[in-house]
Amino acid sequence: ALKIRVQARPVEGAANTALLAYLAETLGIAKSSLELVAGDTHRAKRIRVPLGGTETLRRLNAAAPNTLTTK
Repeated sequence: ALKIRVQARPVEGAANTALLAYLAETLGIAKSSLELVAGDTHRAKRIRVPLGGTETLRRLNAAAPNTLTTK
């Protein structure tokens, strides 16, 4: 699990759009390649990322060093 906070309000999908844009930029992939799988109207989201888990963690950690932990 990964916690990300966005400033956009959850009105008409603005927060979802901001989250996907942030992840796409951070991971260096197209926003259209990310898929919101679950949680469209809920605080908890599940997003499909077209990278392997290890590569996703590597890229996120490069963007925000020392902030990620794995269980």
